[in-house]
Amino acid sequence: MIELFIFVLICIIAGAAGAGMVPGRGTRRERGIFDAAIVLPAGFALISYAVYLLGSASLLYPSGIIALLAVLLLLFHRTFLFIKGPFPGWHVFDRGEKVLFFLAAFFPLVALSGALAPAIGTDSLCYHLGIPKKFVLQHGIGFIPYTMNSLYPFFMEMLFTLGIVLKNAVLAKLFHWGMGVLLASCVYFFTREVSDRKTGLLAALLVMSSPGIFNEMVYAYVDVGLSLYAALSVFLLILWMQKGRGSLRYLVFSGLFLGVCFSIKYLAFYAAVPMAAVLIWHLVREQGKTGMARPLAAFFLPCAAVSFFWYLKSYIVLGDPVFPVLSGFLRTPVAFDVGHHFDMGMGKGIVDLLRLPWDLAVHPSRFGGRGSQVGIQYFALLPFLVFGFFSGKSWFRRLAFIAAGYVAIWFFLVQRDRFLYPVLPVFAVLISYSVHVLFSGERKRQRVFSFLAVLLLTGAFIFNAGICVYHNRHNYRVTLGLETRDAYLKRWVTNYRMAKFVNTHLPEDAKILGTGIYKVYYFDRWIVREGLFEMWEGYREKYKTAEDMREYLKSNGFTHVIYKKINDEPVPGHVKLIVDKKEPLFTSGPVQNPEKPQKEQFFLYEI
Repeated sequence: MIELFIFVLICIIAGAAGAGMVPGRGTRRERGIFDAAIVLPAGFALISYAVYLLGSASLLYPSGIIALLAVLLLLFHRTFLFIKGPFPGWHVFDRGEKVLFFLAAFFPLVALSGALAPAIGTDSLCYHLGIPKKFVLQHGIGFIPYTMNSLYPFFMEMLFTLGIVLKNAVLAKLFHWGMGVLLASCVYFFTREVSDRKTGLLAALLVMSSPGIFNEMVYAYVDVGLSLYAALSVFLLILWMQKGRGSLRYLVFSGLFLGVCFSIKYLAFYAAVPMAAVLIWHLVREQGKTGMARPLAAFFLPCAAVSFFWYLKSYIVLGDPVFPVLSGFLRTPVAFDVGHHFDMGMGKGIVDLLRLPWDLAVHPSRFGGRGSQVGIQYFALLPFLVFGFFSGKSWFRRLAFIAAGYVAIWFFLVQRDRFLYPVLPVFAVLISYSVHVLFSGERKRQRVFSFLAVLLLTGAFIFNAGICVYHNRHNYRVTLGLETRDAYLKRWVTNYRMAKFVNTHLPEDAKILGTGIYKVYYFDRWIVREGLFEMWEGYREKYKTAEDMREYLKSNGFTHVIYKKINDEPVPGHVKLIVDKKEPLFTSGPVQNPEKPQKEQFFLYEI
């Protein structure tokens, strides 16, 4: 639980830093919403970029991170009480609002049990945590040879790096869990601004009850963080367009947060296109061509300022600013095939578009796999959007256009369900406001629809609550201390026993070639994935004898090799050459992979 305590302290520092960065405020009501929506995310952004600068200077040591936090504490000590807005007491909430609050809080509280458990996610142990672990091992941030992702936009991974330096992967995971809580908060405050508290709480519940959101909150992934900053960017853009918001600070922060999105994932492009279209259309209608320059600069310059260096660095090092997306078209050291992503989903025709809500709800495996479903509540309540359009609100139409534009780009590019997460907060606002309009009517027909909406919401909540509890079923014992960390990891990370042996018995300067090794985080020695090494070097075709192959690997600094055997498959030819006439130093397994119907066995050899 010490990780939770450290996380709270970092949140306090982030909040103080964010409050110090926020410019002059407006009215008292604006202050509360502006602070609540911006302060903590802005503070986390400052910390993330500061960690990047620290790592670029090769200062990734516990003392360096502590010094960084101490400097922030010194600079922003006067803004510790960073929430200055008019937050009403619990007594002002009526019974329905209290019920919605507790329902919305249920999902992050259950997910906290998973966030506090040791890290086991494949992608997180592979590169979301695996690459930051290598940054920590070398005490600096830069391109990691024989990887395809160490030059990705790594905003969230900088926070993970901080967590690893200070404590461990659990602290890193808490940053992503916290992004989910902040996402629900920003959805609530924006919806409260354009409607009322109850509608805001319903919107927060819709977001928090999305299986993809609460399932990802327990892992050191990036999609919930991307959803938070995308939602903030969209909501602040809409608020700037509202009457009486002449100040450009909303637009500046909208651009800054969009830049953070580009610093998290290439997927930010999906949101940037419809947002830019809405902004330009608004400026043409309201201010004419002569008044467009200043607002456009206020939006796009901050966006570029906080994100361009990720892409410039990738271009300088590898010749592809979005490596490996364009590696097949540009002159890069190695070309990675990313075409398989475009084959996901159910097709790209008109009929497929019309069937999309049904297919996403009924066939989620076609769009990405287990645990990443969007949530049946969106599809069940989608028809109620018609009531929102009848309200005649300009902000509603603008949000709807941005959501539709995002989904259209997603539909024609990569139909992966978790790529829809950034648009879920917008749909939550649209749907919750539409339900609010429905309940505001007095006609008998509307009362019938209101009953149907409540019925659908109740059914969706019960269904998703069951998924949430079930998904975290293996975390409760280890989080409560009823199961040891080692026992948990031996059960869920098949190469954990091998990692423990390597960390204990191999010298610190050992360099390992790992065949079939993806979850590299728990290895404290430098390990290179053999499949990626082959893509970069093509050594299997160059060296055909055991002696030549081993000499080549030794010349590249490799001292050991780990081979993973699945079930009773034969040993691949290149592995036979590497381990020719050698006895394994250590054998681990066979271990049943809990995620796949296969047993895995690991062999460690000295080259």
